Amino acid sequence: MAYLSCSARLDPWRGMVFGGLCGAVFLVLLNRFLYTPFIRRGARLFTMIIVTIAVSLILQDRLQAIWGSNFFGVRQGHARHGQRPSDLAGAFSRTLGGLA
Repeated sequence: MAYLSCSARLDPWRGMVFGGLCGAVFLVLLNRFLYTPFIRRGARLFTMIIVTIAVSLILQDRLQAIWGSNFFGVRQGHARHGQRPSDLAGAFSRTLGGLA
């Protein structure tokens, strides 16, 4: 969703909201039509973990079949003067790593 919203030149905040809403709708539908029938039939925890891993692998495979294995970069334009955007991302990840 981030790539689609950036390629359409939408505001990043609107893109995040749109992506969150799409993700929420997808997960509700996934729960309603896939996981709930398993739970109704009395599936145990281990079975649900296996189903979740299988769904993850199937979704990854389908997404790769549709869009290919190329990775798209999203240009970050919020760097300070004289600082590369990757420097900011690295500092942010190091800060989060230090908190954990």
